[in-house]
Amino acid sequence: MVVLAFKAFQAASANSSLLEMFLFLAAQVLRKLLSSIINLSGVESLNLEGCRGLKSLPCSIWELKCLRDVNLSRCSKFHKFPEISMVVKGLSSLRLDETAIEELPSSIKHLTGLSTLNLRGCRGLKVLPSSIFQLKSLRDVTLSGCSNFEKFPEISEATKVLTYRSLDRTAIRELASSIENLKGLVSLNLKDCRELKSLPSSICQLKSLKYGTLSGCPKLEVLPSILEYIQRLWNA
Repeated sequence: MVVLAFKAFQAASANSSLLEMFLFLAAQVLRKLLSSIINLSGVESLNLEGCRGLKSLPCSIWELKCLRDVNLSRCSKFHKFPEISMVVKGLSSLRLDETAIEELPSSIKHLTGLSTLNLRGCRGLKVLPSSIFQLKSLRDVTLSGCSNFEKFPEISEATKVLTYRSLDRTAIRELASSIENLKGLVSLNLKDCRELKSLPSSICQLKSLKYGTLSGCPKLEVLPSILEYIQRLWNA
């Protein structure tokens, strides 16, 4: 592992001997990631966890062909996610938990290899772009504690993306009837969704769904037609 403090970062960006190294940046000093990061073409993991001064990333980050993992957890001032103008096949994990992010661009659909998206505790986030369902490799989306998240996007066609979905402690009020199109969904966590009022009957069409939580949803009224389904599979 190579530890790069911010003062040394600019020099390191031009040093080809650092290719294929794991990049870890000092959380207390980093405020801006230089566009010259593209010179570290062998970097596979970019860990910026706890960089409280970091507000954005340069679009050039998507030119890092070997990049597999980006961790921006607890970057409390990070609010603008860079547009993605090219297809990025290599990135599989993106952690944005406890950031100030308010939205994701529709161009996120270009992260075609993304399998894990963590947005836990992003209190400014209200919606997700519908283009997220074009990510055929996406399996796990965590929105736990996104206290202003109100609406999950419509799912326009049947897809096997999203195996696990965590919506606990969000402000979501209802689930779209198009949830039936999430054919691969195995787990759905709605614990402590205090604004949740109803579930669509189409939820019974999710044959892969095995685990779910509905505890702590005081406004929820469950229709008799789906009550048996809920009681059989879920910890309601």
